[in-house]
Amino acid sequence: MAAGRSSTSGLVAPDIENPFFPEIIRAFQESTNLSGLEAVGMNTAYDAQRTRGVIERPVSLQVPGAAFFTTQVDSGIKNALAARNIAGVYMDYGDAAPGISSIAVNYPEGMLQAITHLRDLGHRRIGLVGGPAHGAGAQRRKAAFLEGLKTNGIEGRATESDFSVQGGYFSCSKLLASYDCTAVIAANDLMAIGALHLAYDRQIAVPAQLSIIGFDDITFAKFTQPALTTVAVPRAEIGRVAFECRLALMKDPGAAGESHEIPTHLVVRQTTASVG
Repeated sequence: MAAGRSSTSGLVAPDIENPFFPEIIRAFQESTNLSGLEAVGMNTAYDAQRTRGVIERPVSLQVPGAAFFTTQVDSGIKNALAARNIAGVYMDYGDAAPGISSIAVNYPEGMLQAITHLRDLGHRRIGLVGGPAHGAGAQRRKAAFLEGLKTNGIEGRATESDFSVQGGYFSCSKLLASYDCTAVIAANDLMAIGALHLAYDRQIAVPAQLSIIGFDDITFAKFTQPALTTVAVPRAEIGRVAFECRLALMKDPGAAGESHEIPTHLVVRQTTASVG
């Protein structure tokens, strides 16, 4: 490590209140602590301007690198960090390069399992409550949904939201008002929970009248009523892999980065059923 540089790793998340991220952050911090290092966290609140601003903190702390668990990272941020010899680990953004490692979640794998599961239950019209149009991760989930429909030869329609419970509620309402679907896939579990609340308020029986699938398998997913069928993303693995990539770059800042793919899989619970 260069003289004057700290043994601290930066850790950047877009929303520390979203249940998807604490497990990633905890795994990263635990791995960091076990190695005798420290991690300092930064929250961007899904704000692109704030994301660009966070580069100043790693620079001021003289950290040798940072892990970005947000897709709101543009090439300008990467280049600015690289120019300061701050290595980066990035989630769902670009390819590995010298001083840069990449972690990609295999959204198509889990989304295809979800759509195939619904097809096997007799569903032929499936709606997606997706994430924001400006989010790279959200658009990858949408692309996986559209590809899954194509592979299964069935019809579907997508709408956009903001990854929140409230957003899922209102976007699902909009979707159902314009499209006669028998199943809804939400791009994350929080929006799926919002869709469940909408169904309850509208007296739409889940899963008898409407099947719902989430994405991420957050802790709350197994405790909804009925328990949520969802695509599991191994978040602790993301945190551990991010730290291992970060440690490798810390030991050799000029080394080529690594590319890792995180698998996903469907967890069937109680919110899907055959078309009545």
